[in-house]
Amino acid sequence: MGIHKLPAICLYWSQSEIDYHPIYGQTLSRNRYETILRCLCFYDPFTTDKCDRLHKINNVLGPIISNIQTKYYLKECLSLDESMLLWRGRLSFRQYIPSKAHKYGIKFFELCTDNGSILDLIIHKGKGTVTDSRGVTFGIVDKLMKNYLGKGHTLYMDNYYNSVQLAEYLYKNKTHVVGTLRKNRKDNPSITAAKLKKGEATKINPTVVVDYNNHMSEIDRADQMMSYYPMPRKCMRWYIKVFFHLVDICLWNSNYLYNLQVSKISHLEFRRQIISSLLDVPLNKIPSCSPKSLTINETQSKPLYNIKKVQKRKRYRVCHANKKRSTTLFICDTCKDEKGNTIGLCADPCFKMYHTK
Repeated sequence: MGIHKLPAICLYWSQSEIDYHPIYGQTLSRNRYETILRCLCFYDPFTTDKCDRLHKINNVLGPIISNIQTKYYLKECLSLDESMLLWRGRLSFRQYIPSKAHKYGIKFFELCTDNGSILDLIIHKGKGTVTDSRGVTFGIVDKLMKNYLGKGHTLYMDNYYNSVQLAEYLYKNKTHVVGTLRKNRKDNPSITAAKLKKGEATKINPTVVVDYNNHMSEIDRADQMMSYYPMPRKCMRWYIKVFFHLVDICLWNSNYLYNLQVSKISHLEFRRQIISSLLDVPLNKIPSCSPKSLTINETQSKPLYNIKKVQKRKRYRVCHANKKRSTTLFICDTCKDEKGNTIGLCADPCFKMYHTK
């Protein structure tokens, strides 16, 4: 469904000539798919702590992140930014970020590599997302980087997270920081507000700024590529939508690993190969036409016939042969007899009988 985009789920099983996709009906019936989607649940309602706002998705989120981190050996540069999953419904921790493509939705704090692969993420759940005496943003960075401190990485982040205190903490743990800094941050050095001295000049677009922009755009690139083939639907419950978004992340990361080790293919082609493997359907197989498609082609190959009313009566062609009414005011505007004259036919049933004999 991420590749074939239709406005309603029921249309994937439609028998209409416009929406007909036989692969869905051959794989799974519509009723069974909707039943599975309706009953899909990732938590035990009797033992789960319902005070946690993410209790409906935590059992899936943990194993997926753990699996991602064990399958990929990352490079030096990492970037940290927010991502939004569109959600316009009622939700206690729904966020509004006007700078994002999806302004309303569920916010993710994501740690990303320099190629766009997502290593770790935290779902924003409002108060209590991260508890840290040094500040919320400090705690978010510390939690996402806990497995990568002391290994010589370089972290790129914007002014929402960056601070002098955080940069010093990361530097002590052998992690460099590149990022912007807000003027009102605590412990900012005085040089941030210093005027230029004689002989000094401001350099436009220095190398460090270009480097920062290139690395910070990787999360946006990952979001862009996943948005082309989204599996979540508007009608889904929020935790089902988050689950399918996590599947999209896994597919995106897997595509990168496949390109490194096998051959470089587009994200669309990678998804098509995954579908082909799961359904055991060759990509180059030509599907057989449905009966409806054959009927349409046969109809289109026939000429069009138009019934027309005239002033002068003509003899019935069909009825006269059956010794019934002899004259009519209706003719076929297309057909001619052996002398080139128009043929008289009553509107019903002779017109249809004559052209289908």
